[in-house]
Amino acid sequence: MGKVPGTEDFGKEYETPNESVVAAILELENGMVGTIHQNHESMCHDRADFAVYGTKGILLLGDPNQFGNPVRLLQTDGFEEPIPQTLEEVGAYSGNSRGLGAAEMADAVLSVRKNRASKEQAYHVLDILECMEKGFPSGMFMAE
Repeated sequence: MGKVPGTEDFGKEYETPNESVVAAILELENGMVGTIHQNHESMCHDRADFAVYGTKGILLLGDPNQFGNPVRLLQTDGFEEPIPQTLEEVGAYSGNSRGLGAAEMADAVLSVRKNRASKEQAYHVLDILECMEKGFPSGMFMAE
């Protein structure tokens, strides 16, 4: 059903050919465990924050649909309210631009190094998504 008030499809029912709410537990190669939660049925406009929670703090990476968000770190000893610390930008490509991937790839070619968004990285992400999808019907943890 169209969920965002003020849009053309608000209140209308429709079918989607894919999962619209996803939650998964991911075990990384080094033994760390992470979770991923995606919900595309929200009544609110997009709020796609990306954060990494660790034992020594939280790394706030902002909205992955945008580019140029500041990277912030929240650290605490557990007794005080954490104060966000904005980390310094790294690399020449940190502005808010959808051309960042192509610019980074061109720089990698000129520097004779692998680009960050390589085909191997894309296949790895696809493999993870397929393993997640295989586990949905059974609720089981899928390993490759």
